[in-house]
Amino acid sequence: MLEEYTRKLQRSKQIIVYTDESLITDVTSNSSNSIELKRQRISFGAICLVKNLNLGRIEWKGKVEGSLSSTRAELWIILSVLWVIPNKTSIKIITDSESSIKAIKGYTNEHKGKYRSNYSNPLILQTIKELIYTKEIDLELEKIKAHQGDYNNERVDELAKLESNSGFIFSINPKYLRE
Repeated sequence: MLEEYTRKLQRSKQIIVYTDESLITDVTSNSSNSIELKRQRISFGAICLVKNLNLGRIEWKGKVEGSLSSTRAELWIILSVLWVIPNKTSIKIITDSESSIKAIKGYTNEHKGKYRSNYSNPLILQTIKELIYTKEIDLELEKIKAHQGDYNNERVDELAKLESNSGFIFSINPKYLRE
């Protein structure tokens, strides 16, 4: 699936992306309706708007496995976007996750006083950092208020809330990351 997005975006040099995540809780009752079982998962969505080609909108969704964290899910969707865009692309990522923006900026700029090992999600952040530098991506991160009527932000919120059985799952092999 991601290969298809990479192919579609291969000539794009200016992209705007909206991202969002959603915590979904399923509640089921046993046959006697006396015990409720809850299962939680986080899914995410992205909408890519390409300025210089007539591609229109590219949408995708996925899910996060493992520990539940909205920041972790938001970082995964940002990583997936950076993975599929071509080298030397100018990209604006619009998200309602202030914590993701701060984590990426802090980790990639190596703010003094906070060691990389003190960040949550260091493998995801290191992969994001390496993608930015190796692909020479010009990244702009913009905070948007949730549920304020922006069409693309509302649409990506809907995508994130959809059940994601067809989504993709990433894994990171830390032995390939630089220190």
